Amino acid sequence: MRYDKYSYRFAEEILNSKLELKKEIEDIIRQIDAKTFQGNEDKPHDIIKRAFINKGWSEEEIISEKIKMKHDLFKQRIAIEIETSHIVHTYKDYLKFLLSFNEDKIDVGILIVYSDSYVKKYRLGSDKPKLSKVKKDLNLLRTVVPVPIYVIGLEE
Repeated sequence: MRYDKYSYRFAEEILNSKLELKKEIEDIIRQIDAKTFQGNEDKPHDIIKRAFINKGWSEEEIISEKIKMKHDLFKQRIAIEIETSHIVHTYKDYLKFLLSFNEDKIDVGILIVYSDSYVKKYRLGSDKPKLSKVKKDLNLLRTVVPVPIYVIGLEE
């Protein structure tokens, strides 16, 4: 699967310091077949998550004992959240990244959403999380969200 990306607060530079892991993430995304999203009983979220778990990523990683929240995926101080259902859930993800960052558990967060072209092509609706909306939101929340976040917008 192809993808577009956005680096918020130097997230890509931080990932470049963990180059093997960055390449692993990119390879996992590239190996996902977008066609499996269409007409599949599994949700895209589950398909993506399973691809990472198969490469040794832990799932449902506890962020803090103080607040019972979990990341979708975690490995070597990188947390991944997959949002394919509704844009409103991305705000919860920003808070998860913020809490993990403040607990010194992560160096960078990765948010996987759809690209604008994917949403348009498959007529997914304006409520779906897409790259342009996340980019706009993060820029508006710049004074509130200091966490480096690497946003991946899934294409086809």
